[in-house]
Amino acid sequence: LQVGSSLGIRTVDLDGDGIVDHVEAHGWKSRAANTSQCWATVTAGEPPAVAKRVLSATICRGGSGMSGHRAAIAAGHDHRVVDVVPPVSLRRLPETANELARPLDAMSRDAIFLNNRGDLTCYDVRDGARRRWQLRTTAGWDNDGVVSPSLTAFSTRVGGYVDLAVAAGARSVFIVDAKGRRAAPTIELTTPPAAPLIVADVNRDGLHDLVLRTQFSTYVWIQKPKHGNLAFTFLLGCLTLVVLAT
Repeated sequence: LQVGSSLGIRTVDLDGDGIVDHVEAHGWKSRAANTSQCWATVTAGEPPAVAKRVLSATICRGGSGMSGHRAAIAAGHDHRVVDVVPPVSLRRLPETANELARPLDAMSRDAIFLNNRGDLTCYDVRDGARRRWQLRTTAGWDNDGVVSPSLTAFSTRVGGYVDLAVAAGARSVFIVDAKGRRAAPTIELTTPPAAPLIVADVNRDGLHDLVLRTQFSTYVWIQKPKHGNLAFTFLLGCLTLVVLAT
């Protein structure tokens, strides 16, 4: 995804039709006109005069559309002070027999959103703007301007298939795969991030590592493959991380 503006717009071809999609998260500091807060929109095509809205839905818990969003507000969930970070996209992992027969590069993408309550939400714009999954994580933050939260898409290996998302909040780093499954143990933070998390191959072993700068320190998590019987897929083993403080 490419950053399109200060409002957190990302541009990417989500459904593989050759038309650029504009993916945007709307919060209290980055809300477009006539758009609710804690809201996601995806618009296909450009210029705006001929663009088509293919997604308009909440990224807060409590419903996948406007009616559910309003019902959540009526139930006492205040969406007026919800902050968001720019979204990311992940390629869909094969699930059906037809998808398994297709090349991975032919799979469409899903849009992933994160708000400051730690809600991590995935939408599929190809199948009628369907919400595929939503998780409550510990990667939230307060709207005090001190924390620099982030949401980043990455691959296990350098140059590999980008199917992981890492959410960095004030108190933890949470990693999931394209199906919404936790891909590694949650990383607890003692100091909030002072800059967005960086994914890089720090020790040049071909595996992506995590770098996070705080007010006083820079932390590096080195990815170490782990072998043996595991409860989840190989992603959990490949994403066992060791923390080093510098």
